Amino acid sequence: MKWNRIVLIVALFGIIEGQAQESFNLKSCLDYALSNNYDLLKAQIQQESINYQIKEQMSSGLPQIGGYTSFSDNVLIPTQLVPGEFFGGAPGTFLPVKFGVHYSVAAGLELNQLLFSQQFFNGLKAAKKAKEVVDVSVNQAKEQIVYTVANYYYQAQAYKIQLNMLEDNYDRLSKITDIAEVQFKNDMLRKLDLDQLIVNKKNLETTLNNARIAYNQQMNGLKIILGMDAEEELVLVDEAIQVNENEYESIKKIANNLSQKALQAKLEMSELEYATIKAGYYPSLHLNFSTSINGQFDKFNFKNEGSFNRYPFMMLGLTLNVPIFDGLKRNNQLKQKKLAMEQLKFDQLKTNQQLNLQYQNAVYSIQQNRSIYSLQKDNLGFANQLYDAVKHTYNDGMANITELINAENSLKEAQNNYLNALVKIKIAELDEMYISGNINELTQ
Repeated sequence: MKWNRIVLIVALFGIIEGQAQESFNLKSCLDYALSNNYDLLKAQIQQESINYQIKEQMSSGLPQIGGYTSFSDNVLIPTQLVPGEFFGGAPGTFLPVKFGVHYSVAAGLELNQLLFSQQFFNGLKAAKKAKEVVDVSVNQAKEQIVYTVANYYYQAQAYKIQLNMLEDNYDRLSKITDIAEVQFKNDMLRKLDLDQLIVNKKNLETTLNNARIAYNQQMNGLKIILGMDAEEELVLVDEAIQVNENEYESIKKIANNLSQKALQAKLEMSELEYATIKAGYYPSLHLNFSTSINGQFDKFNFKNEGSFNRYPFMMLGLTLNVPIFDGLKRNNQLKQKKLAMEQLKFDQLKTNQQLNLQYQNAVYSIQQNRSIYSLQKDNLGFANQLYDAVKHTYNDGMANITELINAENSLKEAQNNYLNALVKIKIAELDEMYISGNINELTQ
């Protein structure tokens, strides 16, 4: 009785665990990838890093405060020659005199505050624009992940459909082969026909095993994109792959494409960098303040009054820096930056042209593959009907084994053609969404 209870508890835990197994649909795959994909996590770190770069740029406009302290031991006090007549000596003579004390200390505080610098303000704007460039690149990384995950997901689902089809084919062929073996034993079937069935069954078994390997490889590839550990189990929901019926026009629909936005942000950042370099010709104004205290003494004896002398110091001032000539350094920097901006403008024109062509190709691919998919879907239906009809006539003894095998081969070919057409049209749909900048609709 005790062992029966243990077995029951273990079985219940197994049922609960099986029920708790989460199955992933496309959206849950995308959500997981956007939270765990390593490439995206790296891009988001760069996004965080740019915020600190902006703060670094801002720091030069804040007060710069520094403190210092020093201690000196004048082992040999320097000697100076002074005219002897100062001390009652003959004119033209000099007396050696040592100036200073053995020890001296100093401590002070310095402050520098930028009051005006056009270069600083322009540089700050350029740094903030750099953040916009990084933000766009992160969004581009997200779109790429969404596209890749959806691509792997649809292909994995296609492999699942293929496996189900092949397993059904194998079960049907196994039953026919079993019946054929009985017929052969009863001298109702030629050995040649039986051997032909067995060979087909072995070939189908090999195809089924290869399909399982391909499916597992596809799932492992999907795990990599998701950022999932290899030992984690990934189970996809059983769902049919739906082909949308949207109407497409081969016109410009690339306004939301991030490649153009990224280039525009880079161009605007380059313009701000150009203005920052140019602002180096303008004067800058700084406020300066410093204060210190100096002490001098001959012996480490601070109890006697006068043994340690202190001398305070304080200074407040303005510094105006006026660039005059820098050896044409800034002039050459401006020319380089201007050429770089011209390159970006050409990149914009080229990218716009390429995106338009890619969008037209994607729409054309959808239209062509939609037609092919429709034909293959109908052909698959005809192949199933043909196989069922031949099988029925075979069972009635009105068709030979060759006709049945031919019908089976036609069915397998129709299944493969259907699945290939299905995958191609889904990839074409993903291409259209990616190029138009609407791929993130899949996450909603």
